[in-house]
Amino acid sequence: MREKDIMEKMQSEVIIPDVVQERAELAFEKIRTKEGKRVVKMRSRKRRWKTMWIAVAAAVFALGTLTVCAAYLRWSKGLEAGLHATDEQKQLLEEGQYAAPLDNENSGNGEGGSNSGDSGNSSGINNRDGRGSVTAGGVTITPQQSIVDRRFAWLSFQVEGYELEEGKEPCFQDVTVEVEGDKEAILSQGSYFYDGIHRDEDGRAVYEDGSPAEGEIFVNADGYMEYIIMVDATQYGENGLIGQNVHVEFTGLGTVYKAEYFPDLEAVWAFDFTLKGSDEVRALSLSEPLGDSGATVIYAEISPVSIYVNYDFPMQEEEIEGIGENGEPITSTTFVEVPPVVGVRLKNGTLLSYITNGGVEGYLDESHEIYTESYALDRILDTDQVDALLFKKNSPSGEGGLTEDDLYIVPIQ
Repeated sequence: MREKDIMEKMQSEVIIPDVVQERAELAFEKIRTKEGKRVVKMRSRKRRWKTMWIAVAAAVFALGTLTVCAAYLRWSKGLEAGLHATDEQKQLLEEGQYAAPLDNENSGNGEGGSNSGDSGNSSGINNRDGRGSVTAGGVTITPQQSIVDRRFAWLSFQVEGYELEEGKEPCFQDVTVEVEGDKEAILSQGSYFYDGIHRDEDGRAVYEDGSPAEGEIFVNADGYMEYIIMVDATQYGENGLIGQNVHVEFTGLGTVYKAEYFPDLEAVWAFDFTLKGSDEVRALSLSEPLGDSGATVIYAEISPVSIYVNYDFPMQEEEIEGIGENGEPITSTTFVEVPPVVGVRLKNGTLLSYITNGGVEGYLDESHEIYTESYALDRILDTDQVDALLFKKNSPSGEGGLTEDDLYIVPIQ
C-alpha cells in the first residue's frame, strides 16, 4: 500500500485532530525518506487496519513522532518459521531493506490449464490481478515476500486453488529462476512447499505453536499453501541479485512420493521481479590459524541472514584406507577438509552453532589456494552483537550439541 493510500485510509476510518494529522504526515514523510521511497504493501483485514490506524494516531499524538514497534510486512509463515524470526528481528530486516514485498511486473498471464486429475479448473482461464497474482488452470500463485542480501535471496509465494489429497506432498514439475538477459548466470537454488514444521532451539521438529510435529501440514488454516525458493547467488556478481531483473517460472503441479513426480495439472505461471535488498555486511579482515588444521581464516562477511568466509588453505590430497564390496582393502584419494564455519558467539556469551542452512563451499578459482564457504542462515542476526565466529573442531560425543571444546572460536572486533 502506498503512503498516500495509508494517509487516506487513516482519514476515512478514524477522526483525527488536525495537529495529530500534521504530525502523522511528518512521521510518514520521515519513513519515506528513511526507506528511500520504497513502496510498502500490506495485506490485513479491515478491522485490524482500523485498530492499527487508531494506535498510530495515539502514538503520534502522545509522542509527537511515530515509533514503529511492529513489522510493516505481513510475513510469509514459512520464512518467519524457517528463520525463527521475532517481531524485533523482522523489523530489523525491514528497516535494513533486506525484506520487502514481491512486486510482480509481468503483464502476461499464466498458460495452459489442462488437468490430468480432478484438482483445479481445466477451463484454461488465466489472469493476473492487481496484487501480481497469476492464475492458470484454477490455481492462483501470488508473490508474497523477498529477503535479499548480497549472497542469497529468499522468495515466498502463496498457492491457492489446488485441492491436495490428504497424505500427499505437493510438488511443481519444474521451477526456474533466471536473471534477465543473462542465461549464463551462475545461480543455484533450493525450493519447497512449506510443511508447517521447523526446528526449535533444541533441534526438535515442532509446529508454529511449538507443539511436537507429528506430520506435515501443507495447507494452512487460511486454506492456502506457501512455496519458498532460496537462491544462492554467491558466484553472481559483487551484489548478487540486488537490483537485478529476475524471471521466475513454475511449470506443472502435482504430487511427489519417494522422489517420483506424479503430474496433475499442466500449466505455467510466470513472474518478473526487480529484486530489492541490502548489500550491507559486517566485513572482517582476519589472520587467524585454526589450531593445527593448516587453515587460516583471512576474511569474513556477516549479514543478518548469511555468512561468508575465506580461508588460506591450499588444496591437499590425502589417501584413505577402506574395505571394498568383497571385503578387500582399498585405497581412495580425497581432499583434506577445512574446519567448517558453524555459527557465531554473541556478546552476551550465547553460542549459536549449527545455524548454517545451505550454500556453496570449495575452491572458486583455479589457484586452489583460497577456500570459500558461503552459507545462508536459519536465524536472523544482529551483526553488531556478534563477537566471535565458530568453526567445528570435533564432533560432539553423545547426544549433546557442540561445546566450546568442540570449536575453534575466532574473536572479531
